[in-house]
Amino acid sequence: MRGPVIETEARRILDEGIAMGAKEAQERIALKMLSTGKLEVKEISDYTGLEIEKIDEIMRVHKLRGITA
Repeated sequence: MRGPVIETEARRILDEGIAMGAKEAQERIALKMLSTGKLEVKEISDYTGLEIEKIDEIMRVHKLRGITA
């Protein structure tokens, strides 16, 4: 009886980890795009799927300047 419960929990944990990894990848890509200074925040949001607020947060954390929204 415990087998299916353990497998379900393992699947949930795995799915959660995959989602976290994908989100981290999006943020790293956005940071690289921001670092070039060639793209607007809106464009980066469109390309990465991240909210503009999240991109603004990334900019603040990494103290990137000269990028317009």
